Amino acid sequence: MKIKKIDKIGLSPKKWRGHHRKLSTVSVSFILLASMFTVVLMSMPASACHFDLSITKTAPAEVTVGDELVYTIKVSNFPGYGYDAENVKVKDILPDGVSYKSVDHAGLLWHSGNTYYFSLGKIRSGHSKTFQVTVEVLPSAADVITNTAIVYYWEGGDEWNPDNNEDSCDTVVLRPHMEVNKSVWNVTHWDDSVHSHIGDTVHFNISVHNTGSEDLININITDTFPPCLEYISGSAMPFEPVQWNSHLTWVLFPNSCDCGECDGKVTNLTLQYNGDYASLIRVEQKDGIIVFNDTVAPGGQFSFDGADDKGTLGVEISIFVDNALHTKIHTSCSQPIGPGLVSGDFLVIDGYSRNGGKLCPLPCVECGDETDEMLTYDEWAYIEFDALVVSCGTNVNTVDVSAVAKHSCTTIYGEDSATVYVVCGNFNPDIETKKTVWNNNDWGESTGANVGDTVRFNVSVHNTGNESLTNINITDYLPPCLQYAHNATVNDLSQEPTTVWGNNITWLLGDSLAPDGWLYIEFDATVIPEIELPPTPVTMVVINPGVQGPSYFDTTLSNVPEGYYVTNGSYVGWCVDLGNSIEKNHPHQATLYSSYDPYLAAKCPSAEDDDWDMVNYILNHKQGTWEDVQDAIWWYIGGGGMPSNPDAQAMVWDAYYNGEGFVPVPGEIMAVVCYVDDETQLTIIEVEVTPNHGTNINNVNATGTGVFSGETVYDEDDACVDKVELISSISIERK
Repeated sequence: MKIKKIDKIGLSPKKWRGHHRKLSTVSVSFILLASMFTVVLMSMPASACHFDLSITKTAPAEVTVGDELVYTIKVSNFPGYGYDAENVKVKDILPDGVSYKSVDHAGLLWHSGNTYYFSLGKIRSGHSKTFQVTVEVLPSAADVITNTAIVYYWEGGDEWNPDNNEDSCDTVVLRPHMEVNKSVWNVTHWDDSVHSHIGDTVHFNISVHNTGSEDLININITDTFPPCLEYISGSAMPFEPVQWNSHLTWVLFPNSCDCGECDGKVTNLTLQYNGDYASLIRVEQKDGIIVFNDTVAPGGQFSFDGADDKGTLGVEISIFVDNALHTKIHTSCSQPIGPGLVSGDFLVIDGYSRNGGKLCPLPCVECGDETDEMLTYDEWAYIEFDALVVSCGTNVNTVDVSAVAKHSCTTIYGEDSATVYVVCGNFNPDIETKKTVWNNNDWGESTGANVGDTVRFNVSVHNTGNESLTNINITDYLPPCLQYAHNATVNDLSQEPTTVWGNNITWLLGDSLAPDGWLYIEFDATVIPEIELPPTPVTMVVINPGVQGPSYFDTTLSNVPEGYYVTNGSYVGWCVDLGNSIEKNHPHQATLYSSYDPYLAAKCPSAEDDDWDMVNYILNHKQGTWEDVQDAIWWYIGGGGMPSNPDAQAMVWDAYYNGEGFVPVPGEIMAVVCYVDDETQLTIIEVEVTPNHGTNINNVNATGTGVFSGETVYDEDDACVDKVELISSISIERK
């Protein structure tokens, strides 16, 4: 062993000489190992100091607007690495809709908008630091707000696992809201009004819909009857109301967000008097002390406090009406007492007990509150009842609803009404119909348009009688020069006709139309070529022109009478039927039809449900060879597959995107259908559209049935469509 190796642990040669005999082999080995270990530690770089910082963030699951929301943030240093983290900093990204209030147990460095930066200082290995950020929830907060906290800075070493340096939590912002709807049964459906007469029974519905994010309790529904109605006792569902004068009251889901059981006797009560007339009300404790003595109107509420030596009402109170004992209420807490308790003509609205605080509402066994204690989100509650019509006039039946939010104890309100029109005397149903057309400025009696243009019509139906009309039927008869083009509305709401048969367009409207009520129907119609074709068959011969084209067929017509849109001669022809064949160079007797005939399907079933607008578009937008044109036609009519040639495919897609509703204008081409029989191939010929003139009557009629008299009333109106040759324009006039 060389002494210079021993020098590394601090022994000089002199000391070694004095002690070497005392050192064992094991001792020397240990010293050497320690020497080597010391060298290794001294050579480790500073980056070898590791720690693992993690962050967790928690908050209440639910809050309401105006609440103070406390976020709890905890930063921990995992003990496995043994190093302290210095100068730890956290940034907290607050959600929109909250306002920063304060921070506890951390230093606020600065903030930018809703991002706040905090200093936690040193966090020792195996330790953690927790701080809290308090914010106020603003009305602009979203329904769910998310808060994110991030450990973004530290000193003293390297972060071993940055994946746990960020955490988020969500909080639901509760907002109570409800929708109240009052409706009355009107023959076939629920409506906001009905026409009736004396002696009729009308059926009402009240619905309460929880559209907010809080559960609702203590839903108080009060329905106020108009003079013409009387409640029919026993008709209400799901249970009978408390009735006082013309008011009906139901309490659904009686509960409380801040109540307790009655304990130590009742100290305060609020009662509602449901008698028929204003009366002198006196309330006495059992010891004779009078705690209330005043006149109260029907529906009026009044409160009083206990007056014994402990401030309670004792064990019982007696209620006198006009100095006569009317009822007694136990106030000792030995019997159920709370909002919802009915005693005689008195309803407990609110109350408190000495030790239990605010009294909880009594459960409503009839309405199922033993199992359903609140109206939750998107749930509905319904009340239905009947009333008897006893007098004439227009009467509005109003319902007022209040409800309490279970979490926030916020009270919300809603109301709605339904109207009963009581008609007395004779019923005189009547209806008035008017048809107009848009003339670029307003609805008028006439307008001008060209072939291919779209005109918009309005049909107005007015109930000019004294009873509601139902089963309203409105049918518009378009002339041959117009084609229905959809885009229909009824009272500004999209509603296509019930049926469209040719040019007959019908709306069947089941809703009733009240006296002086209006219906407005609007729709579009396109001006189409109106051609006159022979009503009887003509002679047709088809040949294949060969590869030179210019079409699939060369079609010759003969024996065509004079005065029609076609004449004797040769026409460009195409095949629209791959399922049958036709003999070439042979005379066939063919009937001709316009491809825009609104009754084409009825006249020629072989041409039913075909895309004639697409075919006419292709005939006017040809590409490639005649074979490509024929292939594109077959794709839409005739049963062919997708063409393989690019030009034919281009025509197919061009028609798909642009051909819907296409109408050729003068100078363009339209297809005329040539029908021989069901066993012979269907063909078409090309005919040029030329200007023509003529007068066409556009008629609309409307019918309706009186809901009481059962009488059907009728009215009609006309518009004229005059096509003139000048620039192929038309004018649409009222007749």
